[in-house]
Amino acid sequence: MSKTQKSSKILWIITAIAAIAIIAIILIATKKTVPADFEHTQFETISGKSLSLSDFAGEAMVINLWATWCPPCRRELPLLAKTAQEIPDINFIFAEQRDAANNVKSYMSRSGLKIENLVLDFDGKFGDKYGGNSLPMTIFIDNTGKIAAIHNGLINESQLMANLDKIR
Repeated sequence: MSKTQKSSKILWIITAIAAIAIIAIILIATKKTVPADFEHTQFETISGKSLSLSDFAGEAMVINLWATWCPPCRRELPLLAKTAQEIPDINFIFAEQRDAANNVKSYMSRSGLKIENLVLDFDGKFGDKYGGNSLPMTIFIDNTGKIAAIHNGLINESQLMANLDKIR
């Protein structure tokens, strides 16, 4: 084999390795994930359907932990519901903590709020995982599944928008 053929073969091998490395990097960078602890966890929605965070893999999401009996939760809920409707490219999940379905349905009926993705976290899985024993708590997750921010307590509009900017 001539020196030119050897050089050509080495160049071809280097190019092939570089192409494989680039493809691997792209696949890793675009992998759709959710927080690992909840990847396959199913939650029951207020309408009785099943919802999993993996349904939103690869998309930005906001998870609000709240309860019907929590006054600050009830105060911030209209802002979050309105924002969820105004910003459809971010998925909002409203995880009612440890309350009976009939209490939640009754509250939602009285409040007049229209909320998509309202899940019943009967066991407090979100709260247990993120230390959400004090409510409300809002978790901001970017499209890679990384938690960008956690806001404890009542959230106002400027705090909400600042945290949304972190996951856009």
